[in-house]
Amino acid sequence: MKKLLLVIFLFLSINNPISAAYDDKVNLTCTLYETFHWDDLTTSKLKPEDVSLVIHPELGTYTFKGATHFYFEVGNEIQFSYNSNCSDLPCMKTDYSLDRTSAVYQYTLSYKDSTTNNKWKKALTHKGKCKITENLF
Repeated sequence: MKKLLLVIFLFLSINNPISAAYDDKVNLTCTLYETFHWDDLTTSKLKPEDVSLVIHPELGTYTFKGATHFYFEVGNEIQFSYNSNCSDLPCMKTDYSLDRTSAVYQYTLSYKDSTTNNKWKKALTHKGKCKITENLF
């Protein structure tokens, strides 16, 4: 009887869709290639720089720069933000987005300080393209 219960438990834990959701992830390498400068409305090319991004679609989370947080969906994009400690000025904010169809990845750096009357002002937007990557092992 104990063996039968053990076999049933193992079968259920292996085929459990909840545990499978935790393993369901998309590994991305995003190559940044240009920067838009909001102060003078110009674009400059970047030396290609790769960043890693992992999306967990079943959980609605992402892992970026070693931290895992929730993202939200806006149309065809997933978006997330990071704010520095804004109790003091100056304060920085970064808004990230990834278009699920075109694979365009971008992030915008904004700031607020005494010269912006405590309102967010965009500084730079870095743009790139993502591709799915697989782990070696």
